[in-house]
Amino acid sequence: MSNAIFLDTNIIMKDYNMNGRDFEDLFEMIEEYSLEQEYFLCITEMNKYELMSNYRKKISETIRIYKKFYNNIVKLVEDKNKFDIKPREKREEFISEYEKRITDIFFIEKSSSDATRKGIERMYLNMRPFRENKEEIKDAIIWETIEEYAENHPDSYVFFISENHKDFAKEDAEFGYMLHEDFNDLDGRIKYFKSIRAFLTKGVEYLKTHVFEHQDWDELLEKIERYIYWAYPNNLQVVLESYFSNYEFETDYFSGWGIDPTINNIIEIKQNEYEDVISTEDSFIIPCILDLEMEYNVQTKSPVYDLGDEEEYITSDPQYIELTLTFEAVYNKEDKKIVQIESIDII
Repeated sequence: MSNAIFLDTNIIMKDYNMNGRDFEDLFEMIEEYSLEQEYFLCITEMNKYELMSNYRKKISETIRIYKKFYNNIVKLVEDKNKFDIKPREKREEFISEYEKRITDIFFIEKSSSDATRKGIERMYLNMRPFRENKEEIKDAIIWETIEEYAENHPDSYVFFISENHKDFAKEDAEFGYMLHEDFNDLDGRIKYFKSIRAFLTKGVEYLKTHVFEHQDWDELLEKIERYIYWAYPNNLQVVLESYFSNYEFETDYFSGWGIDPTINNIIEIKQNEYEDVISTEDSFIIPCILDLEMEYNVQTKSPVYDLGDEEEYITSDPQYIELTLTFEAVYNKEDKKIVQIESIDII
């Protein structure tokens, strides 16, 4: 599983050097969570174009201010060479270095001709991000590029962070904002956040909860099966023994309670899709459903028993029954193994 975090141009323009607290926390979060799965930062090709265009303007504006300062300072100091940074030469050097930094940090997703066409169609259909008095096509191409990326990577979550909530979003009680209905979130795989801070508080919690959603479930469930079969944890034994001792079972000749329950076969273990995987500091709590074939005997008091007889109870031949259980498997992050199962219930 991978998680692509797309930043809009306005997010980077707030902190061109990307060394403020929000960016530092974002980089730290990516480094930490990449121990479990892949996270990477992205911008679209259109975002890169916008960013470099604005950066050029900002550099040029700053150089004009510098030149004004230089023209004034040389009138006041003897050694004017102290302040001469040769701005014409430096301008292109600054721009080139910044562009290299952007391509080092971000994966640049190119806009296909199909994404451009769909962006234009949005304008004709008057769909967001187009609104009254807004006819610029760039935001539409940015969105269509992100959606196309998500379509081409069906095992990925995509997070889009943009301050432009008026064009892309609507208010939401859980996340603050969510994508406007004019945008296809691909069954919840694309999520919108207004700021890096909002993503770090709400989005990261979402990632923690869904961190196992696209894991190799066959391998994971095989680990759970081996743990149950070989460890046969005591709390599972207690639940099964309590079930058999407290229910009445029928045989061909008599009825009674169950004794000596053993697991004859693990039919199937699967994820309980109605419950979320929960992350704690050390573990993942994974909700599961277990289908078992149990072997047991039925026992009852002998109807012909007299005081002093050796056999007070009669016991049946082995019987078989299928049971379905729900439980939570505890997966240790550091050791990468199942360490226990809990919250066991027979349904």
